Amino acid sequence: MQKQKMSWDSFDMLSDQIIENYRDVGIKKIVGLTRGGLPLAVKISNVLGIPMETLLWQTRDGDAQEVTKLLKLNRAYNINEVLFVDEICDSGRTISEINLYFPLAMFTVLIDKVPEQGLVDYTPEVKWVHEDRWIVFPWE
Repeated sequence: MQKQKMSWDSFDMLSDQIIENYRDVGIKKIVGLTRGGLPLAVKISNVLGIPMETLLWQTRDGDAQEVTKLLKLNRAYNINEVLFVDEICDSGRTISEINLYFPLAMFTVLIDKVPEQGLVDYTPEVKWVHEDRWIVFPWE
C-alpha cells in the first residue's frame, strides 16, 4: 500500500476547520482517543478552552479499552456535550464500538475513509486523501 504523508500545514488547515465547526456549540468535554487522536484533541481543547481527557481504545494495536471510563462519561454528559476525537476513521470499527457504550456520541476526525457509513459527525471539507493509501501523520 502506498503511503501519503500529511504535513503540519495540512494538519493545521484541517484542524482549524474542525475547531471552527465546534466553536460555541456547547461542548463541555473533549475526549482524545489514544494514540492518534491526541494531537488533534489537544489543539481543539487548547483553542476552544474545553477540558480534555484521554480514552484508551485500541482496535489496531490490541484489545485495550477503557469501558468503565466511557460509561462514566456517558452518565456525566449529554451526547451533544462530549466530542470524541481521533485522527482517522479507517474502517469505522473504533467509532462503532464506542457507540455501543455511548450511543450517538459525537465524533470528529481529520480523515474519514468510510464517509458512506455516516459514523463521523464532522470531517474537514478538504478531501486530499486517496482511500487506498496509508496516511502518515506529521507526529508519526
